[in-house]
Amino acid sequence: MKVLLINGSPRREGNTFIALSEAARALEAEGVGAEIVSIGTKAVQGCIACGKCAELGRCVFNDALYNEVREKLAGADALVVGSPVYYAGPNGSLCALLDRLFYSCSDRLAYKPAAAVAVCRRGGASATFDRLNKYFTISNMPVVSSQYWNSVHGRLPGEAAQDAEGLQTMRTLARNMTFLMKLVGLPLIALLTLVEWLGIFALGISQFITNKLAALIFFIACCCLLFGKVTFREAAAMFAGSFCVFILPYAAEWILERISDLNRCLKDWVRG
Repeated sequence: MKVLLINGSPRREGNTFIALSEAARALEAEGVGAEIVSIGTKAVQGCIACGKCAELGRCVFNDALYNEVREKLAGADALVVGSPVYYAGPNGSLCALLDRLFYSCSDRLAYKPAAAVAVCRRGGASATFDRLNKYFTISNMPVVSSQYWNSVHGRLPGEAAQDAEGLQTMRTLARNMTFLMKLVGLPLIALLTLVEWLGIFALGISQFITNKLAALIFFIACCCLLFGKVTFREAAAMFAGSFCVFILPYAAEWILERISDLNRCLKDWVRG
């Protein structure tokens, strides 16, 4: 599983990057892949409400940043959006990108866990946090919380590394996101467990029946061939059918063992 983290700061390795990197390291420690994408310093086109995305399935503006994030969203299982605080709100360039992404790519976002991260000197983090969360809550995305509102403080580049509580909040956010992502595997575990139980029960009965049936088919084929009731080719087909019936339980047993291995791996992964 993989989480996409969008760095909404024009500073590629500034305080927002420090906050997201802390979350990314915690995700990777939990066995979840993490990738940070920076929006950079180039001007970002905003939405012009042309409605072309409904026809094209993508934004009419074919810029590299939009295309990159759109493609990465398709392969991501969860999303984290981080932004510096400008006048108690997210970076305008980030909002321009998110407006286009969320309006044109809702099918790539629905039901994926998401979280917002605000990075500021002192104030405005709560307003920024609320603004970013609105993208998720209108897109059928479960919002992941932490032990505190997801904010990290620092003014000059690098100062966020001194905010111990903020970084702890990022690590808790990552662990909570991992937990929510792993919950998706629980229905599959339940299904595989049920298949295992039914398979073991059916295998015990079918092994006895198929062995007797295979022997009966083989005996009939021998008798028919001996008394000239069938051609050699027809008898060979009957022998082949007898063999297929005979090995059927063993093939089913092998498949059942693979299902058990998969179920065991899923349980280990969910336990962490």
